[in-house]
Amino acid sequence: MALYLKRGASEPRQLHLKPLGLSYQDSNIYLSCIFEGLPKGKVAALPLHRFQAAKTTVDNLKAPEGFDINSFEARQSLISQKSEHPVQLKLRISQTLYERLDENALTSDQQLQPTNDGWWLMTGSLCLSQGLDLWLLSQGEHVEVLEPIELRQQMAASAKKMAALYEKVKTTTQDVAYP
Repeated sequence: MALYLKRGASEPRQLHLKPLGLSYQDSNIYLSCIFEGLPKGKVAALPLHRFQAAKTTVDNLKAPEGFDINSFEARQSLISQKSEHPVQLKLRISQTLYERLDENALTSDQQLQPTNDGWWLMTGSLCLSQGLDLWLLSQGEHVEVLEPIELRQQMAASAKKMAALYEKVKTTTQDVAYP
């Protein structure tokens, strides 16, 4: 039994759950679990910092057959998805990022093709999520989102806002006005 305070909720919810594993994503630790009321075969990934209390009970919820915390499907359950189904990504990536993605694929169907300008074209399908947004922003000048266009526009807006913070050249931290 656990008390879990969902983001935006004013009161915690009591969950009778079965832990399946812990994982780290987007700078948070998540508890992969099942609980009463969750559709059969579905696994939840709940941020650990939102738990207010937990205690063991004698309830024996049955884990999904063949569940593997390291599987692609389990990793997909960790991300707060903005899209219900995977979308086709098309990214222009630098040689540096190509070397990382060639060893650790971003998507299960990832394809990498060289371009004429020394960059690479990465295609693959993935659900849109906060984790994807944060990952793309963390790659800085090593990635350009080409498709989907909505994601490209979102990244461009974020990059403009970030650039605006740095437009005025500051010589020291004393030049920065802090509230």
